[in-house]
Amino acid sequence: MEHGPRVIRATAPPAPALPQAPAQQYPPAPYLESPSYQPAATQATTPGELHAPGPYARVLAATAHMLILFSIPGLILAALIWFSHRGHSRYVAEQARQAVLWQLRINSVSLISVLVLLVVIFTQLGEAIGQAKDSVSLTVVIVALFATSVLLIGGMLFAIASAVIGATSSLLGKEYRYPFLGSSRRSRRRAKR
Repeated sequence: MEHGPRVIRATAPPAPALPQAPAQQYPPAPYLESPSYQPAATQATTPGELHAPGPYARVLAATAHMLILFSIPGLILAALIWFSHRGHSRYVAEQARQAVLWQLRINSVSLISVLVLLVVIFTQLGEAIGQAKDSVSLTVVIVALFATSVLLIGGMLFAIASAVIGATSSLLGKEYRYPFLGSSRRSRRRAKR
């Protein structure tokens, strides 16, 4: 006599084999046959090559362009972005460098223009008011001051519009070069190769 529960072992029949689809033969892709092709994960970049930037890099580059709105503090922050990302992201470093050089140029031209405007105001306008008998000279000085002010404001609007275009290009992941800035020596060397 057996004591304890009785164990019944049951085995299931084997599952039927699923039909296998025949292996399809695809024609080889022409870019795979090229000896210079490498998959993107292993593709080596040359020192001067800018690859597609990620979202963080695009936002950082756009920020460097838009810092022109803050004049000297913006220039300092854009320079910090440039120097801190030189070894990490060529795209951010190049766009921040463009922004810094543009801001340096714009701030220098603005400072010189304001100084010239102040000199004209204090010398010519004071002299014209002192000689109130000659209303023609007063009119000429006022027109000159107005024209200089319009040029200064127009120049600043042009500088800001250029920075907005640079920021938009950066957000789209494209390279942007400011007008009248030219290319760097490094870019010209790369172009000659």
